[in-house]
Amino acid sequence: MPLAVLRATVIPIPRRDLDHVLHWSAWRRRHQHRATACHRHWNNVTAAATT
Repeated sequence: MPLAVLRATVIPIPRRDLDHVLHWSAWRRRHQHRATACHRHWNNVTAAATT
């Protein structure tokens, strides 16, 4: 089955309305901030444990 047929029949069309885009953008920024903070914290913990 060609990919185009699979895409047309199985994979839904992505939402592109403004509300969804703004919600997704805000969620992504929050997630990036949390991930950065967690990585920074983990790096500080491991640095303190190895010195």
